[in-house]
Amino acid sequence: MVADAGYWSEHNMNLAGVESFIAPGRARKLRKIAETEQHRSQVIDQVQSGN
Repeated sequence: MVADAGYWSEHNMNLAGVESFIAPGRARKLRKIAETEQHRSQVIDQVQSGN
């Protein structure tokens, strides 16, 4: 079985007799981390520039 991240769960990964390839959704986590870091950088830049 091949599925996208929306189907990832412990249950789906451990189905008896089924070889599963399911994306764990890491890309979404990485995007959120990148957005958080970008926001943090913007706040630091504003503080340093005195705005």
